[in-house]
Formats: sequence, structure tokens, C-alpha cells
Amino acid sequence: MTPVPTAPAPAGRSPLHYAMVAAAGVLLVSGFLPWIRAEVMFRLYSYSRAGVEADGTGQLIPVIALLVIALAIWGLAVSDPRICLYAAAPAGLGPVCCGIFLLRLNGLRDGLSAGSSYGFELSLGYGWWTSLATSLLVVGLGLAGAMTHRSPEQPARPDQPPTEPPRPAQS
Repeated sequence: MTPVPTAPAPAGRSPLHYAMVAAAGVLLVSGFLPWIRAEVMFRLYSYSRAGVEADGTGQLIPVIALLVIALAIWGLAVSDPRICLYAAAPAGLGPVCCGIFLLRLNGLRDGLSAGSSYGFELSLGYGWWTSLATSLLVVGLGLAGAMTHRSPEQPARPDQPPTEPPRPAQS
């Protein structure tokens, strides 16, 4: 009597993909956190703005996060790790949006100080850093999930031939 092989766990439901959904949720929230902090000279007054209020590039972060969440949940639902890898592609736009925001920061500084005799000191808020870190984390999780996935028809090592499934005993 030959032992019955057990079915492997679904390939698309690895902990990396659940972590991707959680990280994309943090990315969604980070668009509404303070991205910029403006302080008037001598720190008499400070003001912070969320990413969705400060610049148009900050408004893209929640849209990217919703797209990543939808693709990652779809990949988990159909147990296909390739779809979770595709979810990492829009998350790659997150660092691009953060970089564009950083380049536009000088223009924002000029806009705040126009018509004012006070000097402004601008700094990046924790929402910007959270957006940057979580978008890179989602990309990394998607790539790690794709690299750890091995389809059933692939051999364990390239130097081993693929194994055939056991044939039923003939009587």
C-alpha cells in the first residue's frame, strides 16, 4: 500500500502576502498623516499639513494604497502569488511620489514665505517618512513572495530532473 500524498498548502497564501495587505493599509493611512511641518522663525508658531493637503503627489499615495490592497486581496482570494507580485508594481510609484514631493518642497517654501516678513523653516513630517518606508516595504514583500514561490511543476533544484507522480499499482 502506497502512502497518499498530502496536498500542499495553497501557494498564494503565504504570510508575506498577508503582511503586504497590512503594509498597504499603513500606506493608505500615511497619506493622511503630516508630511510637512512649517515653523515660523523662533518657533513661535508651527503648522503641519497632511500629504493629501500639501501637494498633488501626496494625493496619489492613498490611491496607490487602495490599488495595492485590492490586488493583494485578489491574489490571496485566488491563491495566485503572481497577482501579489503585480500588487508591488503600483507600490513602486510610492517612492517616486515621495521624491517628487521632496523636489517640490522648495517651491512650497517660497509660496509660504511670499508676502510674509517672517522666515519659515520647513521639515518633512513623519507621514512622508511612513509613506516612503511602507511603499518600499510593500515592494520588498511582493518581490520576496515571488522569489519564495515555486510552482509545482518546477524541480526543487535545477540539477534534479522533475519527479513523476506515483502511479497506482496495477493488478
